[in-house]
Amino acid sequence: MLFGKPAQRGKISDTELTLAVIASTVADLRAKLDSALLLLGRAGEDIHDQRGIYFSGKPLGRGGKIVFLFPGQGSQYENMCADLAVQFPDMMRLLERADHLLDGKYAKPLSAFVYPPPAFSEEEKKKNAADLAQTWVAQPAMGALSLAMYHLLQDFGVKADMAAGHSYGEYVALAAAGVIGEDDLLNLSEARGRYMVKAAGSEPGAMAAVKADAATAGRFLAGMTDIWIANLNSPEQTIISGTRQNVITAVEKFNAAEIRARQIPVACAFHSPIVAGAGAMLKEHLDKLDLRPPSFPVYSNTTATVHSADPSALAEQLAAHLA
Repeated sequence: MLFGKPAQRGKISDTELTLAVIASTVADLRAKLDSALLLLGRAGEDIHDQRGIYFSGKPLGRGGKIVFLFPGQGSQYENMCADLAVQFPDMMRLLERADHLLDGKYAKPLSAFVYPPPAFSEEEKKKNAADLAQTWVAQPAMGALSLAMYHLLQDFGVKADMAAGHSYGEYVALAAAGVIGEDDLLNLSEARGRYMVKAAGSEPGAMAAVKADAATAGRFLAGMTDIWIANLNSPEQTIISGTRQNVITAVEKFNAAEIRARQIPVACAFHSPIVAGAGAMLKEHLDKLDLRPPSFPVYSNTTATVHSADPSALAEQLAAHLA
């Protein structure tokens, strides 16, 4: 992001103007800045260049607020944040802390699931991805690196006015707002994943993303058993959850009708009756934590409203959020 005063933009102060350039290398950045100078010379025109150059003479962010949206399980991948860790070693502090806190929970350190040795075959690659997708592994890994990203953005002066999270990401949003301590989040994340697997038993189930609204998805699922709509991600994306074979059948059914659908890399049928039995175990764990009122608003997946400042209400809602 670059801040400055281009030619003749009225009476807007310098600090209200932003030129955004997306570049992959220093040479790419230099070339795009040269292009930006030429484009900025056209007084009165906004810039929306597909190469990654953006400018508006209107201070679009004036009076606006910033929301942080934390990702949920299924977003994990091998070597996530490795490029940032090279430049900002503090990014690894929370993952190293998780290694210490969760020592003995796994056959190897948590960080070794995120950053495994190079794979030399497709079988190794698939095994590494499957190992990281295990619920009790993916959740603390996502939690540690999401919080690390949050702290990095804060170091750059980007502050959240409010937050939310996709599924598990709601826990990280609450930790960012100070509701859950960082060590508590890491321990809770591993335990939550373990409770869900225990509750699911021999049929952990699966999930899939469908490029359709909930009404359309519901029509296709009509008549099928042991499969449910789990997440309303957006007006054009619905997540379904159920037994593995039923999810596979549903994905085939959607794709046959030219509605894009694909399974997502998770180890359980989250937000469904399959994992509902984990709610009591999770609530017992939450009741032992020192939950504090959020320092900024955090929106709930379950209600789409701001979480309560009452710790007991927070614990109740998080336990219900599971299913």
